[in-house]
Amino acid sequence: MLGVVNAPQTTESTRGFWAVAGSVRLFANIDPEGRELLAASAHSRIYRAGDLVAGVGLPMESVYVVESGLLGVAIPDERGEAIEVARLAPGDYCGELSLIRHEHSGARVEALDDSVVWEVPHKVLAEVAERSPRMMRELASKIASRLSETNRRLKRLHARGRMVGAVSFGEPAWTTALLGRTALAASRMLQRPVLLVDLTA
Repeated sequence: MLGVVNAPQTTESTRGFWAVAGSVRLFANIDPEGRELLAASAHSRIYRAGDLVAGVGLPMESVYVVESGLLGVAIPDERGEAIEVARLAPGDYCGELSLIRHEHSGARVEALDDSVVWEVPHKVLAEVAERSPRMMRELASKIASRLSETNRRLKRLHARGRMVGAVSFGEPAWTTALLGRTALAASRMLQRPVLLVDLTA
């Protein structure tokens, strides 16, 4: 079931963005211009318990940063049943994989409690990341960590080991380099092959 994303309440201003993002590693060491771009584009929403933040197969055009509350992340198994792979507490974020792969959401993200969530548009985040190698490294580290944690959870559910794959479409150009680092890190953490396919040409 894909679900329909609810229309949550938007809060009044973005003045509190850096009060939340300042402690998130993804946004560390960003130059002043990048900080201004992020703060100007970010907006927060209030989700009630049970609200759908993102649905499988639906557009995901932002990175979501949790200010308060709790979000659950689940992926469908081969029978379409939801498997919870992560819970996001204040300071956690999601949506970085859709940023890299330019795809719709592959997971269901639901508010487990009443939550305040900041949304940072992918387009702006990509622009800032292009001139911030540290942000690129953090994205690679986060994706590798998520792959590892998902793999451990699936193993506990008696999932069979398979090769992990990543696809690069070459736009923007920095995504190919980032996915290369991610594939290497994931291979080391998961102790299994990671296939990187470059579809630029």
